[in-house]
Amino acid sequence: MQLLVGLAAGAVAGLLTQSAPVGWSVLYGAASVVVPSALMVYGITSSAIARLLSGFAQAAFAGFLLWEGVKILLAVGMLWSAPMVVPDLSWVGLLIGLVLALKVYWFGLWVQAGRSNDR
Repeated sequence: MQLLVGLAAGAVAGLLTQSAPVGWSVLYGAASVVVPSALMVYGITSSAIARLLSGFAQAAFAGFLLWEGVKILLAVGMLWSAPMVVPDLSWVGLLIGLVLALKVYWFGLWVQAGRSNDR
């Protein structure tokens, strides 16, 4: 959901403002949420060590904290490097993309809860 909303918001922002840098800024803001989250999910779910230690609560929690730290550092790094990656960066556009991608997470949870209630 975050990826789809980020792509749509970037396209809409670019079309409404008639400015490619604004569209790219919104898209990069959304990517600053989506990419670190996807890496965290991949790290937590596909690690052989995570599967091995899944029976130990403390080890599983430590693995979660490790990947959460990686996620935060990557997100901060992406935001820090935004002016170098996106030419003519629009900070407002970047923040709009970031907030939209963060807030759509709750919509996804709501849809998921609705599906489980239908069963």
